Parts: sequence; C-alpha cells; structure tokens
Amino acid sequence: MGDQKGIAAVEFALIVPVLMLTYLGATDVTQGLAIDRKLGQVASTVSDLVAQEDGITSDQVHAFFESGIAIMRPFDFERTKLRLTIIEVEGGSTTVTGATARNWEIEASNGETYELPSNMEALADGRYVVVAEAGYDYTPLFGTVFDSTLSLQQRSLHTTRKDVVDFGFSPDGSPVSGAEPLEGEEEVVDETETGETGDDGSTGEDEGSSGDDTGSSDSGDSTDDDDDDDSSGGWGGGWGGGWGGGCWGWGC
Repeated sequence: MGDQKGIAAVEFALIVPVLMLTYLGATDVTQGLAIDRKLGQVASTVSDLVAQEDGITSDQVHAFFESGIAIMRPFDFERTKLRLTIIEVEGGSTTVTGATARNWEIEASNGETYELPSNMEALADGRYVVVAEAGYDYTPLFGTVFDSTLSLQQRSLHTTRKDVVDFGFSPDGSPVSGAEPLEGEEEVVDETETGETGDDGSTGEDEGSSGDDTGSSDSGDSTDDDDDDDSSGGWGGGWGGGWGGGCWGWGC
C-alpha cells in the first residue's frame, strides 16, 4: 500500500521538467514572434510615410523613425535598428539617392546601385522606391529552447505616390537638389521680401492721409483764437443778416 502512494510523486517528478521546458520555451518563442511581427509593422509604416512625401530630408526620416515607439511597445524601442534607403529606378538601372539609419550601419551610399527584386524594378520604372528595414537583437528570457541572441529583421518596399523630381537627400540631410515645382505648379513669390509693397496704392493713400492729418493739426494749433472769433462772427452775421436784410416771406 505504501509503494502505491509513491507512484503519483514519481510520475509528477518525471513530468514536471517536460512541462516547465515546454512552458518556458513557448514563452521565448512567443516573444520572438511578437517582436518579429512588430518589426514588420515598423518597416511598413516608415516606408509608407516616406513614400507619400514629395520631398524628404534625413531629419524628417528620423522623425518618422520615432513613430515606431508606439508600435514596438512593450518592447524596448532603443534596441530597435532602423535603416532607410531611397532608390531611383530608370530603364532597368537602380541608383541610391538617399540613405540613413538609426542604431545601424548605412548599407549603401548615394550614387551606388542597389539590388531590388526584378518585379519591383519593372513596377517602379521611372519612379523611386523607398526601402525601410527594421531589426532587433532578441535575447531569450529563459534560454530553454535556444540560448543565443537572434537577429530578427524585416524589410518593406513602397514606390513613391507622387511624380517627384530629385527625391532623396544628401549625406548631410539636405534635399538632393532642392525643391523644384512640379508641372502645372507656379512658384509663389512673397511680395514683402521683394520690396514691391512700396508700389502698393493702399500704402500711398496711407501716407497721403497721414500728411493731411498733420497739416490740419498744424493749422488748428496756429489759429485757435481766430477760429473762436470767426465762429462767433459767423453765427451773429448769419442770423442777423437773415432776419434783418433777407426776405423770409412775410414782408416781401
């Protein structure tokens, strides 16, 4: 009877290591899959945001990189590596027009060729391709299934939405060749900077009215006493001349 009571304890001791290994291993794998999925979302978001612009700088790109903070939560965003490359596709040739990175080395420099999938080259001919990559060095929490650091990486490609000219940025972050107006757009000139407001008619009227106000003010100051005399004489002469010398209808 005593031997039978120990069977359950022995079975429990045999199965617990397997259960713990399965549980802890599943936790590590689940964490890794969640990070990998979030990396794909970050890469897709960054490439999509850049592809919607008609001009871009590396400072703007780094601002877009920061949008990945909310996506990567609850994982540490500071350990996330990001890289963005802009490629011009023209007649089967690819040329890098901008490249920047965060916590990562830059893979290509301006003017170099960049290998793209053949179907993407055909689709983006005459346009620009935005390539965003996101990476994360994942270290398992328990190391029961794998105890080494895994380098997770995702990549997303988007073509530019608009017909842009010289899309990209130089190594110092400035646009490749400055903004150029697209076809059908006119450059807006600020008249305040060109000095053309001096010819504005309204400005001339303001100056003229200012001069009139000054003249009337000076005249009033110099003839205060005369105005009082003229005023009394005007009332007296007007009423007296009207009643005494004029014809009002009764004595005519």
